[in-house]
Amino acid sequence: MARETIGSVKSQKKKKWISDDTYAVFREKREVKGKDTNRCEELKAEVQKKLRVDKQQQLEGMCADLEAANAKGNSRQVFQIVKSMTRKFQPRLQCIQSATDKNLTEAAQIADTMTKGMELNKNIGSKSLYHFVQRLFVRSVR
Repeated sequence: MARETIGSVKSQKKKKWISDDTYAVFREKREVKGKDTNRCEELKAEVQKKLRVDKQQQLEGMCADLEAANAKGNSRQVFQIVKSMTRKFQPRLQCIQSATDKNLTEAAQIADTMTKGMELNKNIGSKSLYHFVQRLFVRSVR
């Protein structure tokens, strides 16, 4: 009822390294799209330039943090920064195998199978395995 009266605002996921100025150019490009093709092409080029600059600034900031952590002798932070810079994207695999050797990919099927497995483990008394499966289930659903 309140949502219909007041309305809701869509929250946009923002990347930390993209500046507000670049987002403003994004919005302007979206408004112009379909109306003025020449202006849209100019804005597209401007967005790409700003993204390159923003990415370069982010990398320079990470390198400065890396050097500062190394100077302090904070090896944990050094390895975390290096890992975040060099890691490649790996999509989450949402697939498990059921007791009948079927591959389940639907979220509802996976949740049902995991719940049954947790109930079995809970009844057996294997608390550590039960908690492990429960944590695994929570991570895979997110």
